[in-house]
Amino acid sequence: MDITTRLEFDAGHRIPNHKSNCKNLHGHRYAIEVTVTGPIHDDRKSSDFGMVIDFSDVKQIIKDLVVEPWDHAFIVYRDDKDIVNFLNTLPNHKTVIFPVVPTAENMASEAYRILNAEFNIMEGWRLPSNNDWKQLAEFLGGESVAGLSLKSKKSWKNNGNGTNDSGFNVLPAGGRFDNQIFLKFSLLLYAFEEDTKFLSSKGYLNLI
Repeated sequence: MDITTRLEFDAGHRIPNHKSNCKNLHGHRYAIEVTVTGPIHDDRKSSDFGMVIDFSDVKQIIKDLVVEPWDHAFIVYRDDKDIVNFLNTLPNHKTVIFPVVPTAENMASEAYRILNAEFNIMEGWRLPSNNDWKQLAEFLGGESVAGLSLKSKKSWKNNGNGTNDSGFNVLPAGGRFDNQIFLKFSLLLYAFEEDTKFLSSKGYLNLI
């Protein structure tokens, strides 16, 4: 069984070698969505009876390990020396130094690394792995038909509706490229413009 939760935070960054405005210091509102896979607890004495895990527990872990450390921080690549040195001159400044350039994709990968290590030590549930998704696709008849089997029979644009043979009834949500293709994630991190519209595809992350 899968459960998904979502939180938001604000952070600054820059992409040092970007050909356009992203090379400048700027910030975004980010949203992080985490999907956790595990069995439903059948211990009637457990507070999680009938659940995979309590949503509040999942949110607290994400908040403690990712959202709080990154919220209203400036996230900087460790080799972006000019900015690192400048930030070090600011007293009590909230700076997060990344081993990689803080693109949305790399931020999601880092969040996945942090959260996966935490979730995997908790018995009975974890973030789905690449192999989990492959097994799901194989169970549904292969990657060429798995999406159709999972998708709902209505609401998808441009005749993109599924067959819902799986009974899962996936509805359209999240990010879509200009070519109308939706992205599939086990963890999402995306940024908002000031008018709350999604950024272009660079703001969406595929971790698997």
